[in-house]
Amino acid sequence: MLENGEADIGFLLSPVQSMSLEHLTILELRGCLAMPKTHPLAGVSEPINLSEIEGCNFVKGTSSNVMSSLFEEYIQNCGVIVNYVVSISSVSMLAFLNDLTVEDVIVPMLAIDAEKVVNPNVVLKKVADPNLIIRIECCYKHDRPQHKELKDLSLKIAAALNLQKMI
Repeated sequence: MLENGEADIGFLLSPVQSMSLEHLTILELRGCLAMPKTHPLAGVSEPINLSEIEGCNFVKGTSSNVMSSLFEEYIQNCGVIVNYVVSISSVSMLAFLNDLTVEDVIVPMLAIDAEKVVNPNVVLKKVADPNLIIRIECCYKHDRPQHKELKDLSLKIAAALNLQKMI
């Protein structure tokens, strides 16, 4: 829609693969790993290296779960093999974590959702790898007459989202 002029501005996940679109990263969402306090990796100092999760049991989200899909693709590219033992929908991922009783399972999730995990028996661990970051780009075409206004709007959106993260 952006390419053919049907829309002036759009939001895409990085990397943006169009030469005709100008883009600005407006938000970075970091991945983390949730696990029960009794999990062997719960006591490991942060951040966890991907090599440490080799062979661990994982919860797999549906294809609509961006973090789960990104995590699965990334570890495959790195040659890290994990065991998927449970598959649940994105909607029930937080409910699963907040009711977690399984002792040997890890859930990949976005760090921004950490405050929604209220189960005192679950710990969240940072991951050492910077590739487990979702970047949201505000995009617009170079050749639009309102190019300057679109760029200004992108900067305002980025500033507002960064301000929200600080609150």
